[in-house]
Amino acid sequence: GTSSFVSMFALSVVSAGAATGLILFFTDVFGYGWSIFFGVLGFGAVQICIGMILQKRVKAAMKAVETVLLEGQKAVQAKTMRWQTRPPGSIQEAQNEIARDQRRFVAEALALTEPLHRFDNWVPMMKRQIATAQFQLYWMIKEYRKCDQLMEKALFVDPTMYAMKMARMYML
Repeated sequence: GTSSFVSMFALSVVSAGAATGLILFFTDVFGYGWSIFFGVLGFGAVQICIGMILQKRVKAAMKAVETVLLEGQKAVQAKTMRWQTRPPGSIQEAQNEIARDQRRFVAEALALTEPLHRFDNWVPMMKRQIATAQFQLYWMIKEYRKCDQLMEKALFVDPTMYAMKMARMYML
């Protein structure tokens, strides 16, 4: 499963550093101290390379979520602008239609957050970052029960997030 893959990955990163140090020591290229130093340096280099690859993939996935939200907001704004020039028959029906549109594009964005869980074991705090994004998205579509479930896992780092948390705690 995933945990065995992660342990194999960690073992390979550690063994890359150890192999670098041992090779340098046994070939008498460097002494004991320098071999340890370059072994740690090799470990760090492999870790940085893998971190950069993962960062690029996570950013691309988060950018897709952001794009869906921005496109949805643009569509809702365009529809609102059309309605300002030519009002719909019923204001209540227009509000309901906007709510349905918002619910649709937020559901699309929520679906795009699920594949991010494949990075949970690789990126520190990834579970919390995903929970925070999902908390905000569920809040947008007023699914407060799901917000309550995510409250323990989400990160609250800005005043808006704290306000949402306080509102839910007050309601509970």
